[in-house]
Amino acid sequence: MRKFRRREILLLALPGLVLGIYGTALSHKPSNVTEDDFIGGDGGPMVVLQSSVATKWLGTASAVSLGGTTETDYDAICRVSEPGQLITRYDREMLVLDDSEWGAYIFSLPSGGVGIVQQFSGETPITSLVSQTAQRCPTRTYTMTVQDNALRLLVGADTGDGQIYRFKDVAVEPGLKSCDVFSSPEALILTITPIAPTYNRR
Repeated sequence: MRKFRRREILLLALPGLVLGIYGTALSHKPSNVTEDDFIGGDGGPMVVLQSSVATKWLGTASAVSLGGTTETDYDAICRVSEPGQLITRYDREMLVLDDSEWGAYIFSLPSGGVGIVQQFSGETPITSLVSQTAQRCPTRTYTMTVQDNALRLLVGADTGDGQIYRFKDVAVEPGLKSCDVFSSPEALILTITPIAPTYNRR
């Protein structure tokens, strides 16, 4: 996972949306946006779970990787070789993001899909970053089966109810999804969008 850096003010500007991450509130921040829109922690990967997994997620409880004796969810996600990977846990597919030192934001897309942005550097305005992302091919693409009606952004070290660091849910229609991962030194961006059904012509 990415090494920790000193926390700094990062600007996350989506179309029509400007936010401050890990810094004092910005005077031009829209009144309808709060710190609750961002989830971050003190280390270890962020995860995106399907909602039914939340009641089973144990985080770091007795994690072997932290000197405990029990193989936990945290140990499983720490084995992921690089951020933005799709794995299966509790019979549900889920996503493992980058280190939770970098706050992440999950939001609904107009297409009925879900977007996730985890930015590592404020050197490039996110509007430019998103625009550049839309013009290039994904780093990788997964076919993801969503069986629940919500996705939960969570610090992987936390319990499923976000007892320590909180969580954020976004509603989603169950079904087959295309998950595009765009990875760069500046950000990890994911889009989860419905795959349109195909019909056989008679």
